Amino acid sequence: MLSKSRTAVVSAAAAALVLGSAGLASADNLVNDVVANVSDTITAGGSTTVAYKIAGTGGDGQAGCNASDGSPAYVTLSVPAGVSAAGSTLSSQSTLTFTACNVFQYVTFASSAVGSHPISHSVVDAGVGEYKNEADWTLKVLSSGASDTTAPEISYTVDPADPNGDNGWYTGDVTVTWHVSDESGIDEDSDCKDEDVDTLNYDTDGETFSCAATDIHGNSDTVTTGSIKRDATDPTITWDAGSPADGASYYFGDSIPSAGCTADDATSGVNADGCQVTGGGAAVGPHTLTAKATDKAGNETIETRNYTVLAWTMDGFYRPVDMGTGKLNTVKAGSTVPLKFNVFKGDERLTSGIGATFSAKKVNCESGAVEDMIEEIASTGKTELRYDADGQQWVQNWATPKSGAGSCFVVTMKTADDSTIKADFKLR
Repeated sequence: MLSKSRTAVVSAAAAALVLGSAGLASADNLVNDVVANVSDTITAGGSTTVAYKIAGTGGDGQAGCNASDGSPAYVTLSVPAGVSAAGSTLSSQSTLTFTACNVFQYVTFASSAVGSHPISHSVVDAGVGEYKNEADWTLKVLSSGASDTTAPEISYTVDPADPNGDNGWYTGDVTVTWHVSDESGIDEDSDCKDEDVDTLNYDTDGETFSCAATDIHGNSDTVTTGSIKRDATDPTITWDAGSPADGASYYFGDSIPSAGCTADDATSGVNADGCQVTGGGAAVGPHTLTAKATDKAGNETIETRNYTVLAWTMDGFYRPVDMGTGKLNTVKAGSTVPLKFNVFKGDERLTSGIGATFSAKKVNCESGAVEDMIEEIASTGKTELRYDADGQQWVQNWATPKSGAGSCFVVTMKTADDSTIKADFKLR
């Protein structure tokens, strides 16, 4: 950092003492001092003189002064545009040559460019020993006109310009870029400078950022943003206890548990709709439950659970009906055919509530194409569907058409779960 004195030149012994007390005396030091009565702050068109020296502090493996060991120390000044540097010992490459310690060399800096101009330095020495740079400093150039009593102008832009979520919330990172200007220039040591950026990358229900800037005349101002809200975290969903488990199975006719959910959001809070579950069903086949929750910032969480409704198992028709591919049952027209079968829900034999219906379709005996639709097989009177407890089977009597000799039919029994049994018949 810049080692400055705005009064008198500091002696080599004093410089070494200060550095030693800071625990930095492990090498010789390049130091500078502003000559007495000259400031590092000048008026445009003016100048200031700076004295440079090498302070031998030792402790770097070489006794005494590194610059005086026959290998000079070359100090090169980096001077920004708009600033000139001149001195009797300064080379055209803006380099000072030191062959001894504690010997001052003087450089005069001049500028008409209003503002702050950092001056930096580098040291090269081919000999033994090391150097620490304690000489960097900043030249401040004030306007040559009337005294500046106006504070810096401070504004800012927010990106994104408008909240990208709901209800004034941002759902991602937000950057605040500061725009700072002043006719005299901003002090290099000002807390906030032009194009400084603040980033909001964490969730909060309200954060403000401030920019405090000072110009080189000491005028200052502070501007604070409005409250910025950020919620980039999706709400969490918790399924209600008793909701169908993911991957669960139920048989048709079983009571399927109702599904529900609750939601939580730590920052913006859950939307008024809360957590909603849609989907599901009791029909045979796979079903999906979808839980959805949205927070007040518009972040959304969706979770799904799947379950399956299993069909009943059919067994039959029993004899006298022959089942199987290519099996054609030949019966006399006008006769009654007993259709016997069983229905199981898993291992449970169902003896009631199967909701069975029966139908017979007239088909072409050779092609199997449907020729006509016969009315549903009646289940009343002597043909009524019944469960035979002694035989442990369901029975439905089919009274075949009396005038249907030579006709072929497909008889179908369908239960409430849409499971079916079919058999082929030909009347003679």
